[in-house]
This record gives sequence, C-alpha cells and structure tokens, in this order.
Amino acid sequence: MEQRLKKAGLKATRQRIAMMRVLAEQKGHAITAEELYEKTHSQTGVDRSTVYRSLTSLEERGLVERMDRRDGSACYCLAGQEHSHLLMCVRCQKTVPIAGCPFHQMEESIGASTGFVMLGHTLELTGICPECAAKHC
Repeated sequence: MEQRLKKAGLKATRQRIAMMRVLAEQKGHAITAEELYEKTHSQTGVDRSTVYRSLTSLEERGLVERMDRRDGSACYCLAGQEHSHLLMCVRCQKTVPIAGCPFHQMEESIGASTGFVMLGHTLELTGICPECAAKHC
C-alpha cells in the first residue's frame, strides 16, 4: 500500500494505509465513507473529515473508484480490483453484493465502436429483501 501511495504522489500516512487496507479487504465490494470511517477509526483514531479528504485525494489519483448510488450516497472500492455490483433493499437499505460483472466485455465493445475511453460503470439493483417481504405479507 505504501508503494502505491508514493507512486501516486501521496504521502503514505498511517491513516491512508489503513484505509487502503480496509478497501482491499472488501475484495471489490464498495463501501460508504461512513463504513470506511467505522472500520479505520478504531485502528488509527482517524476522524471523519480526514476519511472524506483522503477519499477525494485517493480518487483523484486513481487509487480508489467512486460509485454514486441512486439514493445520493457514494461508495468506494480500491481501483483495479474485480468489482461487484449491489442489490439493495428499498425498505431496510440492506445491500448484498452480486458476484461477477457481465459488463466488462460490453464496455470494451462500446468503447471500440464509439471511440470513447471507457472509465467504468455502475449498476445498482433494487428490490425487497426476504425479511422485509415477510414482514409485509
């Protein structure tokens, strides 16, 4: 992690290293800044504002990918990892990662046919989870 930060022109602070490690542990599953804060605060004492500022710097340098959700919140994952998409319950907000991504080949094809340099994509599926569905039957 230290080398990736330095190569991107950022200082390898204890907080940034901890944040990058937590994101790597997610194995492509995107998490919110608040979740990242909760996972790193106990290790490093990092405050929320530092998490948000660091995420901005990491995103600008291409180390982190940001995905905007329909509800206006943003999720982050480590760049270069195989990412997953989310299925979100519209009632309780529970999210479940969906393994694999069928869109990489489509991105390449669209990029080739349009001349665009594809930077990524987002997909959020919504539904009602089994627990919420059982409560409202």
